[in-house]
Amino acid sequence: MKKHVNNANQEDYLKVMYQNGGLHSHVSNKVLSQKLKVSPPSVSEMLLKLAEKDYISYTPYKGAILTEKGAEDTARIIRNHRIFERFLYDKLGYSLREVHNLAEELEHVKDPDFFHRLYDFLGHPTTCPHGSLINKDRVIYEEYTESLADFDNGDRLLIKRFDDSNSLLEFVEENHLKLNQEIDLVKEDDRIMIESKASRLLLSDDFAHKIYAIKDAKKQD
Repeated sequence: MKKHVNNANQEDYLKVMYQNGGLHSHVSNKVLSQKLKVSPPSVSEMLLKLAEKDYISYTPYKGAILTEKGAEDTARIIRNHRIFERFLYDKLGYSLREVHNLAEELEHVKDPDFFHRLYDFLGHPTTCPHGSLINKDRVIYEEYTESLADFDNGDRLLIKRFDDSNSLLEFVEENHLKLNQEIDLVKEDDRIMIESKASRLLLSDDFAHKIYAIKDAKKQD
């Protein structure tokens, strides 16, 4: 019988790698440390463990990339999570933050037929409520990987994805941020802000790295 990764802490590392380009390029220790809020030595220790189990290929000072085994297991976990989120959000009326917490508990159900049936019941959704892609039967790349921190002052953007983070999703709901919302990016004195209509919202550095966007093609130069 095929063994899957069954340690929640290890799964967190694999999911962050998957969501930050780890299918096709190395994800640095710094990125993992920022996303998971753990110390660099702890990141290095975990990556060595995951490499021993053949979930990743790890190169010191460069980072880690998912192996075929790691990508397959991580895609399965993320797919289960996002299908549950879609169900809880669309059918049961839970908030963005609530669906993430519940899906964390439910994503480990081992019956693949259950998820196929739930996916069919939902009408084959393509994204979760946070804007991340739902893969079908294969590993996929995350579509939106440029965070607000990657853009320049004055860029007009469309919000396309939010990381699954309790504190971020609480912030998103409190400030009524939405997917496909048009915003202007303001960077002043090492601060990152977003403007929408008449309001200006200050972002922490952490949140600026967890909200993903694209340039608004309709902006008139």
